[in-house]
Amino acid sequence: MPVYDRGYTHWEPSGRAASPAWWVIARRGIVSGLKHKAVFGLVLLALVPAIVKGGIIYATLKAGDLAKLLSGGWTSIDPEGFLRFLEMQRFPVFAILALVGAGLIAQDRQDNGLSLYFSRPLGLRDYLLGKVLILVFFYWLVTLLPALLLCVYAYWVAPEASSLDLLLLTPLRLVVYCGATGLSMGLVLLAFSSLGKRPIFVMVWWTIRSWAPRPSAASRASSSRTPSRRRTSWASTTTPARCCSARARAWACRSWRACCWWRRGRPGPSSCCAAASARWRWCHERGGRRRRRGPGQD
Repeated sequence: MPVYDRGYTHWEPSGRAASPAWWVIARRGIVSGLKHKAVFGLVLLALVPAIVKGGIIYATLKAGDLAKLLSGGWTSIDPEGFLRFLEMQRFPVFAILALVGAGLIAQDRQDNGLSLYFSRPLGLRDYLLGKVLILVFFYWLVTLLPALLLCVYAYWVAPEASSLDLLLLTPLRLVVYCGATGLSMGLVLLAFSSLGKRPIFVMVWWTIRSWAPRPSAASRASSSRTPSRRRTSWASTTTPARCCSARARAWACRSWRACCWWRRGRPGPSSCCAAASARWRWCHERGGRRRRRGPGQD
């Protein structure tokens, strides 16, 4: 081993190609997260439902009741059962991502490390890609990985089950679902982390986003069917009594301009442009006559 004097240590090539910047960031974040005792403990707790489901699958198949596993429920081996299993992992996913992702960008901003990072050959794309991969890895660690292992285990203990579903279709659905969900959640958490410099505030925003009450499908459907008080029909705005109002003239002028702008440079006649133009001229002519005669003289 060479011994150098105090000062600058000269660079010596190792003979290996340098790793991409995004991979260095992702690897560093994953190793740091796994060294965190709370994160490691939550990962182990998140694997308990998968172990319980595997035990129930084994016990049910040994009892000879395969139809029960195909009928539904979170212990079933059909796609609906795996979807319910992923929904059960909501709290572990929330807690692990909060601990790992809250300080990914906020801590760099607090330590003024961004100026140091970007002064080196590191681009914004590599920086964000490495940070997103950290969150996607921990999301897959408690959702996708146990689900894939359960697919293989269910096929191993139940050879009479459909191999096409358990070994191809269900894993493909799981990869697509977990990939899209993990990527979207990672981007949202990174956006929260980039807004502040204190990870504790990022955790608060992440908690509100994850557990805030959302309107149900029935309430959204009822609100969409309920007409607004300010909403008026097409016939009421095109009648002569309403068309000559200032509001109707302004609407006709806007529709005429927008339609003609859209048709500009395109060959062929435009019926909507002609109708809007005629309505605009008629309203302005009638409004001009009413202004000359005075109100109540039509």
